[in-house]
Amino acid sequence: MVTIREIRFTLLLHLCDVFFPFVLPYRNRIVGMMNLKFGFRGLE
Repeated sequence: MVTIREIRFTLLLHLCDVFFPFVLPYRNRIVGMMNLKFGFRGLE
């Protein structure tokens, strides 16, 4: 028996595997925008 929670977890992992390569190029841009918005320094 597979529980609904396990199915949800595996689906979440698959979604992360699918979307992570697309999110990765934008991560630096998002971090830069957050730094500008909140005035963080030295988070490189």
